Amino acid sequence: SSDVCSSDLFLSSEEINLLEKKLDEFSRSTSNQICIVIVDSLNGLDPSQFAALLGNKWGIGMEGTNNGIILLICPSSRDIFISPANRLQGAIPDMRAKQIIDNIILPSFKKSENLKGLDEATDVLMLLAKGEINKADKRLKKKDELWKTILLLIIIFGGDRKSTRLNSSHITI
Repeated sequence: SSDVCSSDLFLSSEEINLLEKKLDEFSRSTSNQICIVIVDSLNGLDPSQFAALLGNKWGIGMEGTNNGIILLICPSSRDIFISPANRLQGAIPDMRAKQIIDNIILPSFKKSENLKGLDEATDVLMLLAKGEINKADKRLKKKDELWKTILLLIIIFGGDRKSTRLNSSHITI
């Protein structure tokens, strides 16, 4: 089965093949499975509901172990959601998923570097799923420090005083 389901407009077939190879190797070496799903519509569902339905229907992860992760992207609604199965929720809690989205995926997507964002995000997800939390923290912290520096510079030198607020549990791009 394919570990990357995508529209050709979001990733090229070569990019899909690169990610699939990486995810297949990870699945074989750990039994954990990461599935990247890029859809045109969530069919009126919340991203978490959509991801849960996919996970249950497709059986992401090893049978009976509940050890899969869905990385769901819906470009048309600008939704991104990381949904770890029950067994991996301790390793990848909501806070970690949000950090991956905010610090890795969004900056790359905003530069139209879709493959880079997904490649780096899956690197961190793999480290977390394997229990290598310190290595994952270093990768996330490096990205966090860059944003803190940029934010500090904006605050020091003025910047736009408008603020935005997220009103839901998922992240939009």
